[in-house]
Amino acid sequence: MDTFGGYGVIPPALNGSIVSSHYFLYKIDETKLHAKFLEYCLKQPWFLEQVEAKVSTNYASIRPQQVLSYQIPFSDLSEQKEIVFKLGQIQNITSQHAEVLKEIVELLPSIINEAFKS
Repeated sequence: MDTFGGYGVIPPALNGSIVSSHYFLYKIDETKLHAKFLEYCLKQPWFLEQVEAKVSTNYASIRPQQVLSYQIPFSDLSEQKEIVFKLGQIQNITSQHAEVLKEIVELLPSIINEAFKS
């Protein structure tokens, strides 16, 4: 059976909160790794394949040595920041397009109704 273990990035607002002993806590060295860059990496299929736990029971867990062996593409901090900025721009554009599409879908019935009025 293939299952996934769990992981997450704790936002600063939750710093100091209680965390289950099933999770290992690591602090990001933000002089080397941009937190948002890491967040984008954590969502990629190539990263998820590394996290996939192969188990024979119904309980999947990630071990500390596994976490430390995960690989992400690593570039200097300025390049990471540029990638994060560009991905943020793409997300904003995508969000704007989704809003416009939603408005079009909402307006379409009345436009069609108006067009076919006799």
